Amino acid sequence: ERLEDAWAIENLMSRHEYLHAANRNDEELKTCFALTRPDLSFEPEDWGVWEGPDAVRTCYVEGAPPPIPGMLTEHATTTGLVEVAGDGLTAKAVWISPGHETFAGPGLPPAPFWSWGRYGVDLVKEDGTCKFWPFQIYTTFRTPFATSWVDNAVGPRAIAFEEGETPPGMPSPTRPVTQNAPYHPDRAP
Repeated sequence: ERLEDAWAIENLMSRHEYLHAANRNDEELKTCFALTRPDLSFEPEDWGVWEGPDAVRTCYVEGAPPPIPGMLTEHATTTGLVEVAGDGLTAKAVWISPGHETFAGPGLPPAPFWSWGRYGVDLVKEDGTCKFWPFQIYTTFRTPFATSWVDNAVGPRAIAFEEGETPPGMPSPTRPVTQNAPYHPDRAP
C-alpha cells in the first residue's frame, strides 16, 4: 500500500504540473489540495504564505494571472523523493523542477524567463487519496532567458517585485516568506 501511495503521489504531482501549465488552477486546487484541512498552506517562492483553504483558493485561483496570448508556464519535475509514513496517512515529498515561463501583458511583448526551483510538499490522505497539505515552492533561480543566473543574482532583479511582494492582482499573504533562499554566488546552497 505504501508503494502504491508513493506512485499515486508522483502522479498527483504530475497532475499538478499539467493542470498548472494549462492554467486550470481551479481544477488543480479541487483535485490536488487537502481542502478539508484548516491547516492547509501554500508558499510560492518569495511571495509569502497563504494559510487555510479560503486563503489558498484566493491566492491560487482568484489571484492567478488570467490566461492571455503569449503567456506560458511549464515546470517539469525531476529527482522525486517520496516517503510515506508507516501508518500510510501522511507523506513527505520533494522534487527538483527546471522550468520556463513567458510573462505577457496587454500591449507588452512576451518576456521569456528560466524559472528553476524545488518543491517541498507534505501530503495527507483524504477519503483514501493523498492530497497536498503544506505545499512549498523554493526558488533556485529565475532569470530572463538571455541573462545568466549569476548576473541576475548580483545585479538588479529582473522581476518587478521584491521578496515579500506579490504580483499585481494577487492578494496579500497570511504571513511572510519562511524559507526561500535562491541562488547567490556569496552563499552556499
